[in-house]
Amino acid sequence: MIALSLLIMIRLFSAAFLLGSMIGVAQVPATPPRPARTPPPTRDPNTPGYVAAKDLPDGVNPPANADGNFILGPTHSPANGAVTANLVS
Repeated sequence: MIALSLLIMIRLFSAAFLLGSMIGVAQVPATPPRPARTPPPTRDPNTPGYVAAKDLPDGVNPPANADGNFILGPTHSPANGAVTANLVS
């Protein structure tokens, strides 16, 4: 009779331990979300110490035979080699 009650107590304790350890594992704290990155600063090309560059109007590419630094606008046309053709059908 004592062996049976001891076996029942051991089973109850092991079940309680198993259940407690499962609850402890299930409560892992969530990692906080990463804050949004700030955009990198934009430098003014007209500040002293900045490399001199020629500002081109929108839609105009620099001449092929000209050396130097050029500032391209947001609507400039890409170079011929940069245009990709959709050849896969």
